[in-house]
Amino acid sequence: MYRFSTFLFIWGMIFTNITYAQNSHIDYSSLDNWYAHPEKQDIADTTPSSKIKESQENAKVDVFYIHPTTYLGPKPHGWNADINDEELSKKTEETAIKHQATIFNESGRVYAPKYSQAHYQSYFTSDTIQAKKSFSIAYADVESAFLYFLENFNDGRPIIIAGHSQGTTHGAPLIKKIFDNTELIDKLVVAYLVGMPIPKDYFSNIPPCENADQIQCFCTWRTLAKDYEPPYAANEKNIACINPLTWKTDTSFAPASLNQGTVLKKFKRPKKGIFDAQIHKGYLWTGRPRIFGGRLLKQDDYHIGDFNIFWMNVRNNVALRVNNYLLN
Repeated sequence: MYRFSTFLFIWGMIFTNITYAQNSHIDYSSLDNWYAHPEKQDIADTTPSSKIKESQENAKVDVFYIHPTTYLGPKPHGWNADINDEELSKKTEETAIKHQATIFNESGRVYAPKYSQAHYQSYFTSDTIQAKKSFSIAYADVESAFLYFLENFNDGRPIIIAGHSQGTTHGAPLIKKIFDNTELIDKLVVAYLVGMPIPKDYFSNIPPCENADQIQCFCTWRTLAKDYEPPYAANEKNIACINPLTWKTDTSFAPASLNQGTVLKKFKRPKKGIFDAQIHKGYLWTGRPRIFGGRLLKQDDYHIGDFNIFWMNVRNNVALRVNNYLLN
């Protein structure tokens, strides 16, 4: 059963006044502890079509990508995943890394750390003390990985932070701590913090993006079926949202003709013109997909496809913002 009050507590804990005191136990000097790293061959080097090329070797920007929750169902490792769980690692590679991290492999060198992700139920459990502990453990790994990346791999290059769902849960406070009020903000190209509600004023010096080539800002959206409002929508205030078909924050309708390519589950050639988009009360509404049988789909929440639905639009937007950053 959905526990709305618990979700509000976790959301508030994460995005307002969370304090992390954990220390990571993961050795990020080992490439085995990275799902994606420019110094090894990995699934983030792939693309869904031979016509789409990855260009990490020549990229002038680094991308630090934080994957969403893949630790679901039973809890064989307790409330936090074990990064040495081979089955879970393979699942993460074949889903999040393959379908999301690959978006960035044209414009940046992709780094994606393994981390002790909190179990999915951490967002909904009534045991808020345990929830806070599990998120704290997970965040400690992400911060440790980023600081190791910064000191040992980055060499002063511009940085993009990208995350989805739990990746955004950790990516937002990471940016707030490391970039927002420090000199490192000058190295931030853009952040894609997708799948979680982020207040417009969450950062002091990093605003929501309002156009396609803006830099040192953050892009965020949460995709729902048109006309659907989740039960907690009325309680959300001042939430940022950008339309990834127009890269604007207004509520104008963006037709599916602007969708440059959706990558579906089989990770094949992006299909153009399947999904439209329109901002509604801090969410991104989309109509039923323009595919055979699409009108029969009963799905209300497209959270799992937040990036995939707009795969080519995001990929091309990354290139645009990187070019703008390098010109400034």
